[in-house]
Amino acid sequence: MSNKLEILEEYREATDELAKLQGHSAKTEPVAYEDQIDLLRGKCDQLDAILEAMDAAED
Repeated sequence: MSNKLEILEEYREATDELAKLQGHSAKTEPVAYEDQIDLLRGKCDQLDAILEAMDAAED
């Protein structure tokens, strides 16, 4: 995961999966997806921070 494109792809995949799970949890029992949603939110936050740091380093 050393280059920005790989991180962007992983971020996109994580946000897509998060959106899918949030959609499922809205239609079914939200508690069933709560842990997965929390993990994906954390992952998205971490990836976002990495991308922001990379952008700052480029400036």
